[in-house]
Amino acid sequence: MLKSMRKNMKAVMWILLATFVLWGGSSAIFSSRSKNASYAGIVFAKKVGWKEYDQNYNAVLNQAKLMYGEKFTRIQEYINMEQEAWMRVVLMREAAKKHIGVSDDEVITAICNMSIFHDSSGKFVPEIYGRVVSYFLKVQPREFEEEVKGSLAITKLKDIVIKNVAVSDDELKQAYKEKNEKINADYTLVNANDFKQLISVSDEKVKQFYQAHSQEFRTPAKINIEYLAFEYGKYKTKDEAENAASDVSYEIGRQKQPNLDAAAKKFNLAIKETGYFSMGEQMPGIGQAVAVMQEALKLEPGQITNPIKTDTGRYIIKLKDKKEPRLQTLDEARQDIKDILTEDEATNLARKKANELFTAIKQNVDAGGKFKDTCAELKLTVKSTGDFTRQGQIPDIGRTEDFAKLAFAADAGKLAGVAKVNHGAAIIFVAAKTGIDEEKFKKDKDTFKKTALEEKQAKYFEDWFTKLRLSANVKVAGTPKNKPAAAQNGSAQMPVDDF
Repeated sequence: MLKSMRKNMKAVMWILLATFVLWGGSSAIFSSRSKNASYAGIVFAKKVGWKEYDQNYNAVLNQAKLMYGEKFTRIQEYINMEQEAWMRVVLMREAAKKHIGVSDDEVITAICNMSIFHDSSGKFVPEIYGRVVSYFLKVQPREFEEEVKGSLAITKLKDIVIKNVAVSDDELKQAYKEKNEKINADYTLVNANDFKQLISVSDEKVKQFYQAHSQEFRTPAKINIEYLAFEYGKYKTKDEAENAASDVSYEIGRQKQPNLDAAAKKFNLAIKETGYFSMGEQMPGIGQAVAVMQEALKLEPGQITNPIKTDTGRYIIKLKDKKEPRLQTLDEARQDIKDILTEDEATNLARKKANELFTAIKQNVDAGGKFKDTCAELKLTVKSTGDFTRQGQIPDIGRTEDFAKLAFAADAGKLAGVAKVNHGAAIIFVAAKTGIDEEKFKKDKDTFKKTALEEKQAKYFEDWFTKLRLSANVKVAGTPKNKPAAAQNGSAQMPVDDF
């Protein structure tokens, strides 16, 4: 079966290869790749070559693509792939140190169980496997299998680390209480916004703050791109627009020196220019196309991408110029600093006032007065949380650990204290407390124990890894001027939703 499956996969790869080349091979950006150091870094006092780093970078990138699917292009900016790659290097080195092995059968079983390679009946299909690995992940099956092998080794390492972690009955009940106990609290919010008009920030304070925090005030990176647009509305069909983009991309890929002007001239297309813009701004002529923005910010001057898919069409872009972030001058940062200092001082005043009010409220409540009546006399607005757990959201406040900690520590019918919240403070009175349902706890115990154990194991592994990371003492010697080819773009050649 193994030989047959591999034979089928190879056949599929040869069939797909011609199509793959038409998309420009595995390069998402037309430029040569260079490094600014002879090795990537040092882990456990030993050098990490670029090959090892690139393999781990591609592995975490592909894992993220498989995990998030078509959502990947929207969230990839929030994933620090370089950091993930170094963490994988550390774990792979530790797994090798412990001589953790993974068999071919384990790799095949893992791949065959991945739903992305299944047809509608849930059956593994080699053709789907070859297509996804080739077009989406942009690697050869053998490379992907090695990535899976490494991930399985890390999983085995994790299993070894957490194998003795257990949850006692007392821990289980306490964890259940923390998730299921509820309280209903009344509170009055003292908001910092009410004190801002009292704040006056002097120029001297602004200057002092700037001198202490100047590195925090930077202008954003700005870029200027040239582009060819293949907008669906200007073609008879969507396929016609995409084929036109593909033809131009293929032409650029064939050139010894990628040249957008020459390709545009050959196909009688007009090159457009955005002018300078930064992340989050509208791109002139293109609009708010997230995929284009993400790829543009990765480029170096002169680099050209393959077609990037958006809702309105495809775009081939070239970075014309980039203005790197720079430190803002005092005058440029002045208003932001004033806003920060005003917010801080107003928040401090609000919390000071809340403590003064709490003293007055407590005297009245201790003397037999009602919390709501006392607040009304002081012209304070009272709101109710409704029933909520420690992880619950509080109206006008959101989720705040300090509020929950104080509220759950107090008895029903008692003042809980003054909690620090965003933009001020809250004076809390616990109106009611609901303990856990003992019968329901008995019924849920086995299921909850599994969840509690997984959470404890995750925390244990996190603590263990923190120590391992510190002992690894990762030192980055250099970074690629251009990321590995597979890392550049998950969608520029064949977007996920083309599958």
